[in-house]
Amino acid sequence: RFGNTPQIWHGLSRGAAVTFIAAALAHRHNPAALKALKLIILEGCYASVESDLHTLTDSQLAISCAQTYFSWWYDYKRNGISPLHVLKDFPRTIPTVFITSKADKQVPKEETDKLVSELVNAGHDNIYYLV
Repeated sequence: RFGNTPQIWHGLSRGAAVTFIAAALAHRHNPAALKALKLIILEGCYASVESDLHTLTDSQLAISCAQTYFSWWYDYKRNGISPLHVLKDFPRTIPTVFITSKADKQVPKEETDKLVSELVNAGHDNIYYLV
C-alpha cells in the first residue's frame, strides 16, 4: 500500500507488543514486505502479559483474576501469542529502539529488560535501549 516509501513503525505499551509481533510474523511469512521498514520504536513493550503481571504482583490469585478479566473483555488467551513467543522471528536487520522508564507502573522496566536481553542473547545486534 505504501510502496517503497520508507517506514517507521511505532508502538506504545500493548501497541508496542502488537508492533513487535507484527514485525516478527511479517518477517516469518513474507520478509520482502518489510523492505521499506527502516526503524521500529517500541515504548513500554512487555515480554508477555503473564510475565508483566508477575512483575506487578506475587499473588497468583490476583494474576489469575486479571487473566480471567482480560479474557472476558479483551479476547485474551493465556497461551496466546506474545513478543517472547515470536522472538526467534523478529527481524535482525531493522534497527529497533526500546524505550522504557524506571517510573513506568503499567509496564515495569524489568519487562523491557527481559525482552531486550532475550533479543541480545539470540544474536540481535541492531537493538538500542533507552531508559
